[in-house]
Amino acid sequence: MGVAPEDMPTKEEIEDYAIYLSIDLVEDSDLVYIAEWAINAPLPEGWSEHVDEEGHEFYFNTMTNVSTYEHPLDEQYRTYYRQMKEQKSQKA
Repeated sequence: MGVAPEDMPTKEEIEDYAIYLSIDLVEDSDLVYIAEWAINAPLPEGWSEHVDEEGHEFYFNTMTNVSTYEHPLDEQYRTYYRQMKEQKSQKA
């Protein structure tokens, strides 16, 4: 099942998310796809999305009772980006 067109992130949203993930938009424009994957990533099992009193999204893990304002997979995507960047630099 795909994402409805109206729910697809814009190019600007993807670029903003890339910056949030520490992806260099100029030097690593070929790796911005990682941000697109991340912004569309579903929550892992046991996690749910909520909104606090100030309107900020946060995530809650029902198995561990941990909550965070960062998507539970963001660090995995940052790590993947660093790995891909390292592979690029080794080929250069």
